[in-house]
Amino acid sequence: TEYFRLDGSAVRSVFLKNALWADNVKARFGSGGDLEMLHNGTNSFVQNNTGDLFIQNLQDDGDIEFKSDDGSGGIATYLTLDGGEGYTSFAKNLRILDSVYAQFGTSGDFSIGHDGTNTTVQNYTGDLTFTQNSNDKDIIFQSDDQSGGVETYFFLDGSVGVVNFPDDKRLTFGTGRDLFLYHTGSGGAFVNFTGDLVIENRTDDGDIIFKSDDG
Repeated sequence: TEYFRLDGSAVRSVFLKNALWADNVKARFGSGGDLEMLHNGTNSFVQNNTGDLFIQNLQDDGDIEFKSDDGSGGIATYLTLDGGEGYTSFAKNLRILDSVYAQFGTSGDFSIGHDGTNTTVQNYTGDLTFTQNSNDKDIIFQSDDQSGGVETYFFLDGSVGVVNFPDDKRLTFGTGRDLFLYHTGSGGAFVNFTGDLVIENRTDDGDIIFKSDDG
């Protein structure tokens, strides 16, 4: 059985059987052994010592897939460079550690990160826009409900085109929350706790009109 051949016409060595490097024996590439592959009996290493390291797939529409154990004895794809669609696909959660920020834009103009205590969303260039493109759907703002749960404080209602504050969610003004505007579900309230309450109309010849049910 032929195991390998020195092909003089193609100027190459051809292996027809598996080549086995024993533990801690390096396979080296480059005149100075600049690229090394090694298994030490426990772990495997690919190490480049000179220049950049490129991983390329020249197959038209071919992918590069990164796979690993799936936590239950199987193998799963974690990351795919999709050559057919032209994007990077994540098939597992992406975890960015504390004080490491995901940056967007050529100059890192937009970033999202968590410092171990707080989360920040920062924009450094241009406007910051939140857009919901799904027909008749909402943008919902939720937070802790003071008893260990989470509830909606207000939402942008895409189906009717209004900003909605659910019952008993108070719109407050002033550093000490001195002015309240809210609805309890059975009645509404506009309450001032500090100083004068001024209702002012600056329109020339404009009125201030108070209306109610006429019975």
